[in-house]
Amino acid sequence: MQEIRADRRQHIIASAICVLAEYGIVEFTFNKVAHHAGISAALIVHYFASKEALLEAAFRSVVRQLNNQATARLRLAAGPRARIQALVDSHLGHNDFSEETARVWLSFWGQALHVPQLARVQRAHQQRMLSNLKFDLRQIVDAQDVSPMADTIAAMIDGVWLRAAMNGGVALQNGFARDLIFEFIARNLKGTLPSAAATSFDTVNPATGQLLATIRIDGQAEVDKAVARAAEAQKLWAKTPGVERGRILHRAAALLVERNDVLARLEAQDTGKPIQETIAVDVLSGADCIEYYAGLA
Repeated sequence: MQEIRADRRQHIIASAICVLAEYGIVEFTFNKVAHHAGISAALIVHYFASKEALLEAAFRSVVRQLNNQATARLRLAAGPRARIQALVDSHLGHNDFSEETARVWLSFWGQALHVPQLARVQRAHQQRMLSNLKFDLRQIVDAQDVSPMADTIAAMIDGVWLRAAMNGGVALQNGFARDLIFEFIARNLKGTLPSAAATSFDTVNPATGQLLATIRIDGQAEVDKAVARAAEAQKLWAKTPGVERGRILHRAAALLVERNDVLARLEAQDTGKPIQETIAVDVLSGADCIEYYAGLA
């Protein structure tokens, strides 16, 4: 009997994940889950007393899948650097995840801001990831770099999931973003990034070696000033009426679309990415994101 209950419970959770992928969090209802599962809504209420309880169970199921992938890859990895790459690959491996998975993940991530049960699952997942990253980073980077680098890698992973949900899963499917994170890790471990004493660095076209620009490296004083200016600007932005904020953001999105060709070519020259990707995804996905928040405003 317990096995039957467990199987039925898992069937409901799987149906809930499918409904989230198809309809999103706003249109997620017990009736839709019941229709997908082929059972009555009353039975779902019996197993999950509330919508939040079902969402929590579904979120835990998705997180468990990610953690199982990570555990399997970590067992096969030899050495701290390989373990870090295995952890990244377990979250961004393009053969394991789909556009639907990315949309479900993003739904949970955003709803965690409002639902305490989901927030607890989210925090536990983040802490586990950071703990694994820091454990291996301590063996290969300076002590003061461990936490910032772990936070950066985790943020890059979250960013790829966000982008995957917005552009149809491309960021996960082609593995390109995952490889960029691997490059970031390799550059830091090899010590090839500009030193703290440097005042500038060159950025070159990786395809031709042509110098594109020399970038100034700001010191602590310049960074503090920039942060202070941003804090003051935020006060003014917060006082700006929503309609006006929407107009400004719509204009920003329109400028990105208007200048897509120029910006896409600059991005291709700077990163070495194919022009087909930068012109179809990079700039326009940014415009889509800004336009979305303009609508919210």
